[in-house]
Amino acid sequence: MISKQTNEKVTNAVSVLLVATDVVSVRVSAPGLANPTMPVYAYSASKAAVIHMTRHLAADLARENINVNGIAPGFFHSKMTAGLLDQFEEALLAKTPRGRMGTPEDMAGTAIYLSSRASAWVVGHTVVLDGGIIAAAG
Repeated sequence: MISKQTNEKVTNAVSVLLVATDVVSVRVSAPGLANPTMPVYAYSASKAAVIHMTRHLAADLARENINVNGIAPGFFHSKMTAGLLDQFEEALLAKTPRGRMGTPEDMAGTAIYLSSRASAWVVGHTVVLDGGIIAAAG
């Protein structure tokens, strides 16, 4: 996702958002952020790579007025999570402080913020959208 943003000293800056999709595993931890209990090595590595690439791109592109940040969503209803949620949705909701699944509005609001001038000073971060799962896990 790319959008134009402006501020006092910078005009025509661009925001780039990288999304590490569905980063929460069955154990309710995020690959790249915590250790999952399932043997999902390639999956975990791919998510960690997106998070790390976000930081590298941000460091390299900030001076070019390109702001790079990421979004790491937890569980949202999707084709990828359908089978898992059929079996474990109640258990996941019980471990989610918000007590619900993520919604398209949750993702859209974060993307809009990270694409806007309001996030001009947020550089190289990955925002975790998981309803508090990682925070509650300690």
